[in-house]
Amino acid sequence: MPSARGSVARTVAAALFGVISLAVKLAFAATAIALPLGAVWIASSLAAHRGGSIAVAVLCGVALWPVLPVAWELVSTWRRRRASAPRPAVLTAYDRMILRSVAVGLVANAILLLGFPATVFTALASRGDWMLADRHGPIVDRVREGLMTAAGGLEWLHESTHRNEYSDLVDARVTETTEAVVPSDDTLERAVAEMRERPSAAAQGGFQPRADAWPFAAQLHPAVVSMPADAERTIDGVGRHLAAAEPDATLRVKAVHDYVATRIAYDVPAYRARELPDQSAQAVFERRIGVCAGYAQLASAIGDAAGLEIVVVVGDARSPGEDPSGEGHAWNAARLGERWVLFDATWDAGAVDGDTFTAEYRTDYLMAPPEVFGQTHFPEEPRWQLVAAPKARAAFVAEAAMAPGFHARGLALRTPSSGHARVRDELTIVLGNPLGAAVRGDIAEDGARINFDVCADAEPGTAESDAVSIRCRFPNAGRYRVRLWDGETYLGLVQVDATR
Repeated sequence: MPSARGSVARTVAAALFGVISLAVKLAFAATAIALPLGAVWIASSLAAHRGGSIAVAVLCGVALWPVLPVAWELVSTWRRRRASAPRPAVLTAYDRMILRSVAVGLVANAILLLGFPATVFTALASRGDWMLADRHGPIVDRVREGLMTAAGGLEWLHESTHRNEYSDLVDARVTETTEAVVPSDDTLERAVAEMRERPSAAAQGGFQPRADAWPFAAQLHPAVVSMPADAERTIDGVGRHLAAAEPDATLRVKAVHDYVATRIAYDVPAYRARELPDQSAQAVFERRIGVCAGYAQLASAIGDAAGLEIVVVVGDARSPGEDPSGEGHAWNAARLGERWVLFDATWDAGAVDGDTFTAEYRTDYLMAPPEVFGQTHFPEEPRWQLVAAPKARAAFVAEAAMAPGFHARGLALRTPSSGHARVRDELTIVLGNPLGAAVRGDIAEDGARINFDVCADAEPGTAESDAVSIRCRFPNAGRYRVRLWDGETYLGLVQVDATR
């Protein structure tokens, strides 16, 4: 009887060992396939991100697996056979191939991650789904979601290589709020619906600036225009004047935005040299020049004096067509009763071209709906996205970044949905255009306009659809930008890689 139990135990142990061995072998086999595929994915996404050849990246991946492991095995076998005292192989040829594939994959991934640590995450998040093009469907969408999840797993690379230098310039006290932050109920859908109800909207090309809500007309608040010199001697004086002149809290926030956007010049030399002087509210108020941290802190200080709660938000921001991961930035959030709104006085102050700042007052980033603001601004604290379900950084990098004016006209980018396209020689951009905006496009290569009339005029929608299309043909292979306009107002762009 004991021997029978021992026999059963040995049988069970052998079976268990066999199952474990099989599981280990399958795990190694899966790893041997996944690592080279991961290296190919990273390399091809880097190529797509930089406008390089995806085909070359894929061919290099084929060299990783199976060409390199097979060549390694053949050379090793040849050397073993030529040895004076050949040693018997410890592992099977299959086991050796698996281990060699894992080793090659590990080295390849390490080289890519260590060689391009600052751009791998951005490339994967923005172009990691290049093989899916602009296709959609249940299966394709699940694959795309899986790719974006995998890209999000490498966000630590971005965090380790990108430091927000403005965080150190912002006083922690101006980033704190006395009230809980709740998701905003100011939505783009509501704003478009309100604009659509206006009888004059269609007559004005689908865009009608407003006086009391986004999209605000680019007109300075009267209290800023008529501010006496005595009031401008101190920050408290400015705030008290605005509070006395404007009882409505929403318009008072606009007045604070307008004052900072028009009284402060952007310090381009300091920004370029990355040698930033004191950006406290008082220092910037006295110098009348600063960078984003200074603009935002001054807005907070004036808000305090005007009886408003305005905090500083720190994060990353990007302009349409620039690095999709963005760069360090600071802006503001203001409390209006039980809700919060966002504004960026720095970006509404003017434009930087090279080493020159040109003052040009705008209201593009004044209380835009959170989903509009969130296309170009990504806060370090998710709560300042002001949405019920904050998005991950990978989703921010992946989505198209259009100018606020694009959304203020009710436009929606339907194709290509990501703001990037890879085509042979022609692209059709499809836009949702419920307000009938007069959209046109042109093509630029390396930032220079090459042919204003290359893109065909927008085709108007029908009674069944509000969509319009813009067809663009590209003269040669290369990287292009299709820029969208309403009159002389720039609305955003779609980046295109023409392959021919």
